Amino acid sequence: MNRFAGKTTLITGATRGIGRATAEEFAKNGANVVVNYCNTSDEVARAFAEELAAKYHVTTLACKADVSDDTAVRNMLERVKQEFSAIDILVNNAGIVIDKEFSEHTREDFDAIYRTNVYGTYLVSKLFGEMIMGTSGGGAIVNMSSTSGMFDFWPDNIDYAGSKAAIASMTRDLAIKFAPHIRVNAVALGWADTDMNKDLPADVVGRMPMANSCSGVWRVLRKLPNASRSWQAMTRVLSMVRYWWRMEGGPNG
Repeated sequence: MNRFAGKTTLITGATRGIGRATAEEFAKNGANVVVNYCNTSDEVARAFAEELAAKYHVTTLACKADVSDDTAVRNMLERVKQEFSAIDILVNNAGIVIDKEFSEHTREDFDAIYRTNVYGTYLVSKLFGEMIMGTSGGGAIVNMSSTSGMFDFWPDNIDYAGSKAAIASMTRDLAIKFAPHIRVNAVALGWADTDMNKDLPADVVGRMPMANSCSGVWRVLRKLPNASRSWQAMTRVLSMVRYWWRMEGGPNG
């Protein structure tokens, strides 16, 4: 079923891990996909976009932009608007983690994590929202929080966990701000076997589901109301995803 046929989805950090799996999930369901990337090579990003287009017969675009760079994000959105006329769905997936002992974390580490995870989510959402609100259309935003923002999985990564808690809070406010034009929700996945987690202990990595199994969580979202219309919506999203994660055999399984 092509439930997203005719829709255009912008996924930040879409060339690796959960972002890549999510891009494929949307393409599989008929959406045109904008593959945002920053540190991946142009060749790899374009090849992935072309692979999705050929495999699922959708239109794709590889678009390089640092989500924490105001000018780069504005240019990206303008390019996508010119290519597709509109963006219907934004998935704020781009994020980083720096795995070190707590005592080794620096101010530079902290700033880098918050710049990408928090400001990046804020900036792309803000500019996407302004673009949608300036038209008569509507849209949807999905933010990537994490169970790390709610549980003490890995206290050494307190900066990462704090950034994901901030995203959950930001989501509630964005949902209210953008209602009724844009539906805003967040998902809080547990750890998955991706490049981001490659340096974690082997016994932890061994219990993680693969990234492609995590992409199925997006199916949950279409059944949920906008948090702006129901104060329970955000809690329901996070609760359902935590339940799904335990069923996959994660650290709480």
